[in-house]
Formats: sequence, C-alpha cells, structure tokens
Amino acid sequence: MLTGLGDRIRILTVEPVLREMLLYAVRWPIDRTGDDSVAERCFDAVAALIVQSLTDDSLSRLPAVTDDVVAAAMHYTDDHLATVTLRDVCSAVAVSERTLRRRFAEATGRSWREYLARSRMLHAMALLSESGTSVITVATAVGFDNASAFARAFTEYTGQTPTAYRKQIANRPELDRPPAQRQRSRGDIGGSGISSSRVGT
Repeated sequence: MLTGLGDRIRILTVEPVLREMLLYAVRWPIDRTGDDSVAERCFDAVAALIVQSLTDDSLSRLPAVTDDVVAAAMHYTDDHLATVTLRDVCSAVAVSERTLRRRFAEATGRSWREYLARSRMLHAMALLSESGTSVITVATAVGFDNASAFARAFTEYTGQTPTAYRKQIANRPELDRPPAQRQRSRGDIGGSGISSSRVGT
C-alpha cells in the first residue's frame, strides 16, 4: 500500500519501462495466493516507480489551495494569461498587492509570479498538443510577445523546444499524454484551461 501521498485520484504520465512493467504484471491475479518471489519483486519495483512519479510531477500540475482569495486569484490569472498583471489580479479579488503576495506565499509556498510562469507553461503544453495551433499563436495566448522568448522559457521549463515537444506528444497514445492535454482533448477544460477550481479539499 502506498501511503503519505494524499487521497486524490492522480493520472500520471509514465515512462515506457513502467508501462511495460504494468502490462507484464497483469499475468498475476490480484487474489493470488502463495509466495511468489518474482511477483513480489515486480510489484515492489512498480510501487517504487509510481511513488517516484507521484513525488516528481510537481512541474506538471498547478497547486490546490484552501484560501478562497488565492483560489480566485489563480483562476483570474489562468483566464487572462495573455495580458494579466499583479495589479489586475488584486483589483479582481479586491485585496492589496501586499496582502495577495503574503497570502499567496502562505497558501502555496511560492510567489504569484512563480505561479504565473508555471501556469503559462502548463497552458502552453496543453495548447501545443492541439494540431493546427502555431507556436507563435501559443506564445501570444500565454503572454509572450515573441516566439523566441517563449521558446527559451518553454525549453528551460520542459527541457524541450516547443516544436520538439509537439512532435513527441503527437506520437504518444492518448493514455500516455499528460492529464491537462487529455482533458483538453475531451473538452473537460473550461476557460481557465487547466482546472475549473483551485480550492482544495
């Protein structure tokens, strides 16, 4: 049993080796009896890789918070990535910049600008998974004035250029795609692009 990872359902992008291990493991029935050392070692290895994926996926998701003001600020930010400023967000949620900075740091452990940068990259990843959307269109949609600046930021965040990332995603089966991209392809993502709510449970 995996413990200490929260009670939320999580959908992960897995490496090919873990995918093959999972497919191999179905040969053992869930209600198997007896001591099968090979099965136990296989499941121990799978569990270790899953835990690693769960703890290393912070770059592929946005934080959930319990502070209503911060959640509203996140939602407004996501909906206005092309032009958003801290002043705009503070006006929208009716708090001062100093207050929002403090509450944002308390709720997420990060600054609003760090959240903005991550949100831009995750939305860009989702948009790049859609065929027919040019890189410059994606860059503009998430708040970059030119494709070069966007490409630098995207490469620093993902380790791939936007074009290389798009090619990789295009070659992946649906179930291997990051959650945000699968949701977008199914029409589950609203105007904010990644999630309809930022308030955690």
